[in-house]
Amino acid sequence: SDFTYRPGNEPNVFYFTANVNNSTLKYVWTFGDGTGAFIPDARHQFNRPGKYTVCLTVYRGENCAATTCKEITVGPLNCTQTLVKFEYTRLNNIGNVIKFTAVGNQPIISQRWTIQMLNSPNQIVINTNNPTYTFTDTGFYKVCLRAITANGCIKEYCEVIRIQNVPPQCTLQVAPNPATTQITFRLELQQPL
Repeated sequence: SDFTYRPGNEPNVFYFTANVNNSTLKYVWTFGDGTGAFIPDARHQFNRPGKYTVCLTVYRGENCAATTCKEITVGPLNCTQTLVKFEYTRLNNIGNVIKFTAVGNQPIISQRWTIQMLNSPNQIVINTNNPTYTFTDTGFYKVCLRAITANGCIKEYCEVIRIQNVPPQCTLQVAPNPATTQITFRLELQQPL
């Protein structure tokens, strides 16, 4: 199922050739963009530049098949012209619940967020698109977005944000512990609710 490929003269066009060409075999190409072909030698034009995984599966029979995949780069990636950043909105009046939104001049297909309080070794990692995060402590935080764009570029954007307020926290004490028949609760608040 091995194959070779070469770029064509037209933009984003590639020619794919199976190493074995036999009329008794069945050929199935997948070009990594949702399209494919069923011939040993295929020509394909990709809609946009980027990285694609092209696979060829060759069937000798119903229970005998082999697959080979190769990653190809189509066109110039122009990663220097690809821009990614994020915007954020505070969702509560205290300002510690933040909605992050990734924006860019190319469609963003994957996002990885890291949140780290400055001068702290601990880091939060969020692997979801446009997350909402609740900060539990005041201070300065470095928030970074690592984005993969539709044209195959990997871009990172970081910004420091300040969290000034968080909801009051309370401490609950129970005595005696363990208890058998009666307990006493003591609740201390840092400030009135």
